[in-house]
Amino acid sequence: MNDYYHKQQQCEYYDIVNALIADLVDADPTLQSIIDVGCWKSRELERWNVKHKTAFDFWEMPEFSGAECIQGDLTTYNFLKQEWDIVVCLQVLEHIKKVELAIANLFSIASSYVIISLPYKWPKGKEPGHVHDPIDSEKLLDWFAQIKPIWHISSAMLCDDKSRIIYVFKR
Repeated sequence: MNDYYHKQQQCEYYDIVNALIADLVDADPTLQSIIDVGCWKSRELERWNVKHKTAFDFWEMPEFSGAECIQGDLTTYNFLKQEWDIVVCLQVLEHIKKVELAIANLFSIASSYVIISLPYKWPKGKEPGHVHDPIDSEKLLDWFAQIKPIWHISSAMLCDDKSRIIYVFKR
C-alpha cells in the first residue's frame, strides 16, 4: 500500500462515502455498477459491495481486484455511451481547470447517483495542484448549475486537520 493512500485511508470522509454507497446499494439492489473517477492509488473501490466496478484516472494506476481499469482525462475521454449506476469522484475536481466540463461528464455517465468530495475552504495557493481553492458550498453549487444535491455534509470531515465537503446528487 502506498504512503499517500495509507494516510488518506484513515480519513473520516472515506468512512462516510463508504457508508453512503452501502446505504444506496442496500436500499436499491438494482444498483449494480460503480466507477471511481480519479481513484489513482486508492483501494476504496475494492471495499464497495457492487457487482461491476471500474477505476478511472488520468495517471497510471495499479490493478484493482475485481475491477476494470481505464486511464484517461475526464474532460476529453470518450466513454462511448457507457453508464454506471453510481459515479464517485473524491478529491479530484479541485485539480481540473475545466471543472464544469468535468462535472458534465460525470453526470453524462451516471444513471442514478453522483457522489463527490472536495477540500472545504482550504486557503488559495497552499496546496500545489489545486486550481480552485478556496472551495465552499456556494462555489460548488455554482459549478453544478441547476443540479441540486439530495444530501451533503461539510467542514466536519477532518483529515490531517483539513476539512472536506461531500455532496450526493440524484440523476
